[in-house]
Amino acid sequence: MALDAKGRVPPFNFIGQSWPDVLQWLANISKCSLDWQELPADYLNLTTQRSYALDEVRDLVNRQLHARGYTMLTGGEVLSVFKIEKLDPSLVPRVTEDDLFDLKPYDFVKVSFELPERWLPTRRPRTSRRCSAQREGLSARLDQANPGDRRGGEPAAGERAVE
Repeated sequence: MALDAKGRVPPFNFIGQSWPDVLQWLANISKCSLDWQELPADYLNLTTQRSYALDEVRDLVNRQLHARGYTMLTGGEVLSVFKIEKLDPSLVPRVTEDDLFDLKPYDFVKVSFELPERWLPTRRPRTSRRCSAQREGLSARLDQANPGDRRGGEPAAGERAVE
């Protein structure tokens, strides 16, 4: 399948398609090489009704990979697929806070945020607290990360501030 005259991917239909075939197709239309060590063991069922921009197709496929515990990273001319729990964090692209608004919903990135000064401790706690997170890290929608911060103080009913 080739891109149409407008550079878009025409509607496509994957029913019971193996992941290696789907990802090689995506790499081919993206003019990229494909790299993977492990892929989902199941099959993809994805049918579209309209044409999509190439980055939207990558996002559709990445959504399906995320649902199975995998992600696709694009680096230069290579599409790489990783099992999220085994992903080396140094391979995940770092973006700025402003870059987040230009990314697709299922792009897998890392970003650092500057904390407001009121979140920083003013004195050292007497006991140490240990925080743990899954190896994949933490994720939160930007508009839900700290509900209290949007209103300059207390969270709304049913919400709790991140501490």
